[in-house]
Amino acid sequence: MSKNEAKISSINIKEFLSQGYLVIEDFVSMETLSELRSAVEKIIQDYKKSVKRMQPSNQTRHYGNISQIGRIFLANQSPFHPELQRYLKSKPIKQLTNELLGKKVFLFNEQIVTKEPYTQSSFNWHQDSGYIDFEHKPYLTTWLALDDTNELNGPLSIIPTKLEETNKAILHKWSEKSKDLFIEVDESKARTFLVPAGTLIVFSSLTPHASGSNNSSSPRTAFLAQFSSEVIIDPATGLKRNRAVPI
Repeated sequence: MSKNEAKISSINIKEFLSQGYLVIEDFVSMETLSELRSAVEKIIQDYKKSVKRMQPSNQTRHYGNISQIGRIFLANQSPFHPELQRYLKSKPIKQLTNELLGKKVFLFNEQIVTKEPYTQSSFNWHQDSGYIDFEHKPYLTTWLALDDTNELNGPLSIIPTKLEETNKAILHKWSEKSKDLFIEVDESKARTFLVPAGTLIVFSSLTPHASGSNNSSSPRTAFLAQFSSEVIIDPATGLKRNRAVPI
């Protein structure tokens, strides 16, 4: 990790609570960034090869747990890749999550998200908590840019949210067109983040966010990790939702 590793201060915490997110540049060193990029690229290429072997060549490409052409979504790969494990267990991640969630922190979910070049690979406005259909404590999403983001390649946008005044998710609707959930927001309030690779954007599961399509000539990849202050249990089944790995 770099000398610029984030040290979350009380001012940062107040900022997080007042707007629902933080932006931390140079969260990882160039060495760590390169290591993560290499690991993620191999994961994506290996998955594409396996899908190609299973599907007819003329079939529309859909990779991983996704529903749109060009949007690659691969969850929970860290148990098989030490590079991802090292990042998720790193001191900056532990420090950040402890400051924002408390002493007890669990890895709830992690995902590789890639938008392929020149594809309609957008994500609708949503809150991450909208994907959990029962009451739960808000959790934390950490979004690490593995590529520079710009106006063309589908950067992340956020609606600033006062977390002290927001205690539950908005009712989400299903979009048959994009095959994902969405909410209505005032887009005039949105902030779009054009950030260099290695930047970490941290936001609450109650913070509305979205991203556009990749209209550039290169893929745009991010590594997301979500953390909770408690094991999230589905009351209908008594089973945990996603993962619950202490960090």
